[in-house]
Amino acid sequence: MNYKPYLPILKWRQGEYQALLRLNSHIKQALYPLFVVPPIEYDFESKRPKKTAQDYIEPLVDRIEKKWGKGLASIQLHESLHDELMNDGTRVPIHIFNQLLTSQTTIQPVIMFDYTKTYIDTVIEYSKQKNCGLIIRITFETLADSDQMSSLDNWIDQYELNRANIDIVVDYDTKAEYVPSEKLAFVTSILISNIENFDSYRAIYLAGTTLDFSSVPTKSSVTQPREYWTFYKYFYKEKVATIPNLGFGDYAIEPPGFAPSLDMRKIKPAARIIYSTEDCWAISKGSAFRDNPAQMHDMCHDFVYKSGHFIDNKLSNGDMKIYECAHKQCSNGSLTTWKEAGISHHLSLIVHQLANFHET
Repeated sequence: MNYKPYLPILKWRQGEYQALLRLNSHIKQALYPLFVVPPIEYDFESKRPKKTAQDYIEPLVDRIEKKWGKGLASIQLHESLHDELMNDGTRVPIHIFNQLLTSQTTIQPVIMFDYTKTYIDTVIEYSKQKNCGLIIRITFETLADSDQMSSLDNWIDQYELNRANIDIVVDYDTKAEYVPSEKLAFVTSILISNIENFDSYRAIYLAGTTLDFSSVPTKSSVTQPREYWTFYKYFYKEKVATIPNLGFGDYAIEPPGFAPSLDMRKIKPAARIIYSTEDCWAISKGSAFRDNPAQMHDMCHDFVYKSGHFIDNKLSNGDMKIYECAHKQCSNGSLTTWKEAGISHHLSLIVHQLANFHET
C-alpha cells in the first residue's frame, strides 16, 4: 500500500471497539484509528456520574490491548477527563499514559491547540519515551487563524519535535460545505500550504462527514449523498502533487463530538440501520427499539431485498449480521449491536474504496 492508511475517528464505546475486535484481519491492518475516550456519563436517577474516574478509566488500557491489539493507533481524552483524579490522586491522563508506556500497544497521543500546557507536557513526554509519534488535531476554523497556527511552530521548537513523527488532522467536523468541491479545495490547499514545511509531516489527514441521522423521520428510509468522500477524491487528485502526504479520515457512522447526557428513562431511541454505499448513506429508521426489538427482522429483510443498497453479506461481519437478521437466523440484538454492524460495514467498505481509488 503506497498511500496513507485510513484514519477513522471512533468514540471508544462498546459498539466501536467490538466492531474493531471482530473485523477481518486484512481490514484491521489497513486502519489507523483515532480513539476518542468519551466523558463519564451522568446518571439522572442517582443524580451523579455513573462511574467514578477510577472505575471508568481502570479497564481502558487493558481493553485497548484486547480489542485493538498492537497496531498503530492514537488516543484523545475528552477534555472533561483531563483534570479528573484516580483514587490515589493521580490525574487521569498521567495514569493512562503511564499504563500505555509499559503496554504492548503502540498508541499515540492527540493534542489540540486549546489544551493546557500541563496536558501537552504530559503527552509529549509520553510520546518521546514511547517513541511513537503523535497527532495534532486542528479544526478547520483554527487552520484559517494565523495567530493560533503560530502555536504549531512554537511547539515544534519548544519541544524539539520531529515533523516526520507527527500527523496533522485537519478536522472539518460537520461545518464544511463540500459542494462545489473546487471552492473548499482551493481554500484548504492554500491554508495547508501556509503551514511551514507542511510536506515534512508524516501525514496530513482531512477528516469530515455529512451524515445526519437526526434529520431522518421515524419509520422511513432515506439516502444522503456522501459529499465529503466525493470532495476528498477530488481534492486528492487535484492536490496530491503539491501535498504528497495526504490521508483520508472520517467519523464512520457517528456524529463528531458528544451530545449532553440525556435521561434515558425518558428517551426511546429508534431502531436504525446506517449503511454506507459507494456515494451515499442509506438509512433505515424504525420506531422505538425498546418497544419493538423484533422490528429489526423486517427492517433488515427490506434492506437486503428491497432497498437496492445492500452490497454483500461477505463484505464484513456487519453485513453478515444484517443478512442473518433478515433471515431470522439471529436475535434482534440491541442498539449497540446495530451500531457495531454499521461501523464494521463502513470500515470495511472504506478500506476497499481507498484501495480501488488509489489503483486508478
